[in-house]
Amino acid sequence: MFGDDKAIAHVREDGSIHDLEQHLREVAKRASGSANLFGAGDWAYLAGIWHDLGKNQARFQRYIRTASGLDRIDAHIEGAPNRGRVDHSTPGALYAVEKHGKLHGTLLAYLIAGHHAGLPDGIVHLSALMCGQHRADVIDRIKRQLKDGEAVRVVSTQLVEAGVDLDFPIGYRALAGLDSIAQAAGRCNREGRLDELGRVRVFVPPGQNMGLIYKAELTTRELLHGFDDDLLEPELFGRFFQLFYRHIDPDKARIEDLLLPDGGLSIAFRTAAEKFRLIDDGYQLPIFVAYDDWGSQLIDQLPHTGPERWIMRQLQRYSVNNTRVDHQRLTTDGFIKEILPGIHVQCLQGLYDMDIGVITNSRMAPGDYIT
Repeated sequence: MFGDDKAIAHVREDGSIHDLEQHLREVAKRASGSANLFGAGDWAYLAGIWHDLGKNQARFQRYIRTASGLDRIDAHIEGAPNRGRVDHSTPGALYAVEKHGKLHGTLLAYLIAGHHAGLPDGIVHLSALMCGQHRADVIDRIKRQLKDGEAVRVVSTQLVEAGVDLDFPIGYRALAGLDSIAQAAGRCNREGRLDELGRVRVFVPPGQNMGLIYKAELTTRELLHGFDDDLLEPELFGRFFQLFYRHIDPDKARIEDLLLPDGGLSIAFRTAAEKFRLIDDGYQLPIFVAYDDWGSQLIDQLPHTGPERWIMRQLQRYSVNNTRVDHQRLTTDGFIKEILPGIHVQCLQGLYDMDIGVITNSRMAPGDYIT
């Protein structure tokens, strides 16, 4: 039955086998596809490809071959009782630390070692994929846990850097602009409760940032090359922004030219005002989601009330912006529908996850994330 020398991952109750190499590649591919949602596809691929590395041990292979052929003892045989299990998670976790060091490797090791038992409790996600009410509820819960001295681990986008008053003893920040690193540092020992300074670890994630985040990362690399002094010196930020604006075109709409007088001393104020956008939101469209019972009730009432001011104000707490590409895909797949002109709402339960928020296929930039 096992005439070849290929390592076995699983033996099903009908006697069919699942090749280990095939299993690892399939899991890695699926994990990467799911984690692309928040810019961690490369990390997830490594976790997937190494999660069952321990099954390549001769001891495990002897065990699963014997168990599946005679005694039906469990060695990850589907449907068999849990007796005499061989540890197959630890080798992959140790290999991750060996390959990627104490910081990055330990993060991967958590995923690999816990792929059956699960991750430690207290891991929380925060991003703009969640509606405002959802984010507010999560932030309140984080504050309560921190106040009570409970362990809480927050994986967040830059959302946590603006107007969110949280205080952690340590933070991990993906390499980005120096201003973003400073904002992350502002969430470490923010209230001075520790006897020593809070700690911020800046790491380089796999993959590449995009757009302005990528330009900010390049500027930070350029500025800090060979630098070994205080990263939070005020003068350093002036130099950072001088370098940063050399890498970008801050006036793509050529608004400054419109504010210069022409030959007749006229200035195109109206055209300049029409072109000016502090935040370019033209590529995003809102979706109203049924995060909780009140959000569901508001969505149900909307076709009957119409877009009256009071209900639209209430629904702002249940709004999530998505790119036009994602918006079109979600409409085509039946997850959202237009119930009034220009107003789209959730119509399938699977659209909104109570941990992550709106499920899309878009990939966030690695530099977006703080942990």
